[in-house]
Amino acid sequence: MKRLLLSALLTSLSLFAGTASAACSIVDATQEFWTLARESRGWSDTTQMAAFRGRVQAKHPGLYAPEVIDIDDPARLERKAVDALNEARASNFAAMSLIREMQNRLPAAIAKLQKRFPDFRCDFPIYLMVSLDQFDGAGRVVDGQPALVFGVDAIQALDTGSRLSVFLMHELFHRYHAQAAGFSDDPGADQEIWRALWAEGLATYVSAAFNLENSLADALMLPRDLEQQARPMLPKLAAELRASADKIDRDLFGRFFEYGNKSAKESGLPWRSAYYLGYRVAALANERCSIETLVHWDAATVRQEVDRDLALLAGKDWSGLAPPCSVLPRR
Repeated sequence: MKRLLLSALLTSLSLFAGTASAACSIVDATQEFWTLARESRGWSDTTQMAAFRGRVQAKHPGLYAPEVIDIDDPARLERKAVDALNEARASNFAAMSLIREMQNRLPAAIAKLQKRFPDFRCDFPIYLMVSLDQFDGAGRVVDGQPALVFGVDAIQALDTGSRLSVFLMHELFHRYHAQAAGFSDDPGADQEIWRALWAEGLATYVSAAFNLENSLADALMLPRDLEQQARPMLPKLAAELRASADKIDRDLFGRFFEYGNKSAKESGLPWRSAYYLGYRVAALANERCSIETLVHWDAATVRQEVDRDLALLAGKDWSGLAPPCSVLPRR
């Protein structure tokens, strides 16, 4: 299945020479946290909260600002900090080895993406932080500067293992797609469903293509059997998403994009089914157009493509004109 869907992309995947931008700086912002976790064993929650505030948060105020960590209540942030300190000790600091692995793999992933897409400007910092389980990877504005932030504690909980390279490419591609055409996963539920579908679908598709030694399940991440669950339901899922594609709706977004969503479970839908649908939409688009073209499509073109491909996946006739493939020359 994966090999067939990616055949068009692989045909055009001849790497070409180009002058790549300098690689992003990679900042390890976790060391104060690990030191505190070791020293605070047996301390009261109140003492740990005060220490986190004075030693970790004070060292990296931009990373633990509400607009980055997505926690407005300082008391809630400190309670989650105590949970994270306890988890670090309970796991015997497992995420520390993950940091070293990410520091080793990120430069190669950046270089690989720049070689394939020479216009990718890796001109933003990449922070490795303890996100208090708030996010695994996300685009954020840190201290007034756009950045890519990885929550190593959340990534460790995902047990990425051999999937780490796929995950890193997915997140890096989001930065390139935002740069090239303004599509991003950053707004999450605060954007139209079709925009989120395209952003996540194309990132999933490209990360799979760059890591053919991994399975499609690795690119889809969670749940591990997402393809097996979603494929028999594809017409139903595609029809429902097509009917709601222009909505900005947190509940609907949760049902199709979030793991563990209650509404999806009650409806008998697989969690994160939009990732599989988006992957299939990107695969259909790449049957006609090069990946360079797809990543540069504007909003009007993408909206028409998403409608076309969801209709096809739903088993319906689609009589409109297919979007053009003339944004960039096919390679």
